[in-house]
Order: sequence, then structure tokens, then C-alpha cells
Amino acid sequence: MFISGSILVPYPLVQERYFNLFHLNPPTWSLFWEYIANIFYALFIFRLRKYALLVLVIFAAILLCYESYQSGYIGVGWSGDTFWGGGVRVLYSFTAGMLLYRFNWIIRNSLGFTILSILLLASF
Repeated sequence: MFISGSILVPYPLVQERYFNLFHLNPPTWSLFWEYIANIFYALFIFRLRKYALLVLVIFAAILLCYESYQSGYIGVGWSGDTFWGGGVRVLYSFTAGMLLYRFNWIIRNSLGFTILSILLLASF
């Protein structure tokens, strides 16, 4: 269990841990899927043009809606029975972020770090 937790490989289901696949640090399921997304990016996704990426994002959004409908909620990906839902969550967020960057939909502002930090603290 220690070795699989250290190298971020899902461990077989353990009922006593609520079927969590990453026993040492449960939130690492997200990091595992980010690694998988980066591998797919390096091999395939970086070649996609903007509009092909848009189609992929729409497809991922449909998959995410289907997954949330099937599960009843969107908090999936950390357990054995919702493992593949984590891939759907990361697929949408990863490709949507790429789409925002490629279409240059970036909000530019002239506020500095200090003012943005104060605004962030005020919101908290």
C-alpha cells in the first residue's frame, strides 16, 4: 500500500477505507488523473487545432453531464466504483483550460499582485 501510494498507482479496493484507491493521501486521485491527462496531451492532444479541441471539449462536457446524472453528483473519481468518472472530470477541465488558452480568452488587467491579493483576501 505504501509503494502504490508513493508512486500514485491505484491500489486494489479496500473496503475499510471507503473503497478509496489512494490510501495514503486520498486527494491524490486528482493528481493521478492529471498525470494521465499530461501524457495524453504530450502524445495526442497538442496536435489538435482550435476547432477540433472545441469539439473535444463539447464531447467532454456531455460525458461529464452523463457521469453526474448516472452518479447523482459530481464528486466522483476517488473510489473504485467511480474511478472512471475522475477521468471524465479531468478530461473536461483540462481540455477547457486548453481551449481558453488557444482562443486567447484571457482577461487582461493592470492590477498588480498586491491589489489582487487584497481582493482575494477580502473575498475570503
